[in-house]
Amino acid sequence: MTFIFLLAIFMSVCLIVTLFALKPDTLKPSKLYFSFIIFTVIVWISFLTGFFTIFSDEFSLILWNSCWIGLLIVGGFTFIYECKNSLVFACTALLTSLINGGFYLLAKFIASM
Repeated sequence: MTFIFLLAIFMSVCLIVTLFALKPDTLKPSKLYFSFIIFTVIVWISFLTGFFTIFSDEFSLILWNSCWIGLLIVGGFTFIYECKNSLVFACTALLTSLINGGFYLLAKFIASM
């Protein structure tokens, strides 16, 4: 978990450095990118606050799976769309999506033990 947190901080620092190194007019993320980041933050906050535990087991499992798989799908679409506009935001979306997918698979593996 610490590795994921450090990787997220590293990605954020790289993005900020890239934004300051390039001209501001050349990099403009799309609304899809912002919605993907907001969706990621909402799902992570829901996980960290225990939002999924207040529902019944069946409903929380459906909600859990749909949120994480939805993040993977939206992250893939964001990566494809941002490749046309800016590779910096495309790589950030791809890495965020891979971190979310890795965490989802790790949680599914631990839950099946």
